[in-house]
Amino acid sequence: DGEEIHGLVLSKISSDVKKRKAASLIASMAKISEDEALKLTDRTIVPVLRGVSKAYAEACLQKFETANISGRVTTRRA
Repeated sequence: DGEEIHGLVLSKISSDVKKRKAASLIASMAKISEDEALKLTDRTIVPVLRGVSKAYAEACLQKFETANISGRVTTRRA
């Protein structure tokens, strides 16, 4: 049995206000610039985190959900 590796992706964000809010959160979580994070928000599926614990991914998802930005925790076997 392989170890599970978790990540976090967001669904497409259409609102500019939500994109800016998401970019701010992504920048702090993924340790990238807000400009880089803002570019990610234009994608259909927005990658936020990869290779983190399930608890951390779920805690981060909660912050996006509080801002009415939907996403999901992903799980892969290593």
